[in-house]
Amino acid sequence: MTPDTPAACPPSVTVGGRTFTNFEGETSGTVPFSVDFARSCNTAFIGLASRLNADQLQTAGRSLGIGTGWKLPLPAFTGQIPTTADPTELAADAIGQGRVLASPVAMALAAGAVDAGTWRQPVLVTDPGAPPPALAQPAPPLPAGAAGTLGQLMRGVVTGGTGTAANVPGPPVFGKTGTAEFGSAQPPQTHAWFIGYRGDVSFAVLVEGGGVGGEVAAPIAANFLKATG
Repeated sequence: MTPDTPAACPPSVTVGGRTFTNFEGETSGTVPFSVDFARSCNTAFIGLASRLNADQLQTAGRSLGIGTGWKLPLPAFTGQIPTTADPTELAADAIGQGRVLASPVAMALAAGAVDAGTWRQPVLVTDPGAPPPALAQPAPPLPAGAAGTLGQLMRGVVTGGTGTAANVPGPPVFGKTGTAEFGSAQPPQTHAWFIGYRGDVSFAVLVEGGGVGGEVAAPIAANFLKATG
């Protein structure tokens, strides 16, 4: 896959008897993957998930620090991407649903890994400083070129995709929106996410039960970026 590889974005896709849809049923047809990424097309990611084996999604997540078991001297959740051989669960996991779990600090660190080209273990800033504890299983390195490609895709989200509300003046902003379903209501409630980076600062915005990431979380990120220059 490259950002230019065509990938279908149908209004719905069925895997193992479960039907997945895009937010409000939108569709882009078959377009370059960069467009699917920018528009947050669920069905494109689910269609591509059929190429993954049980371990690849977890390994990719660990390379961004998700689920690596890092610790801070305060409550912090590192995230979770389980392995699965079930195609329906893998489809859900591929769009951050299923059994995938995350936290704002974990996702800010993931965005920072894209910016830096490698994941860095977090350290609580104290005086005097204290080194982070050793990891039992260090994060695997990002594949060569992956950070640059992800940065290109995340810039497209902000310039012409679901995250344009965060496209503030100044140095370029890179980001990704998320609209994460939870609960059993119909239609389901959603958490609003926006993660990203600008310069040497990475960040994550989560509005619990807030609705749509691009409409709710991205404007909050914009306010933060304006305030920090």
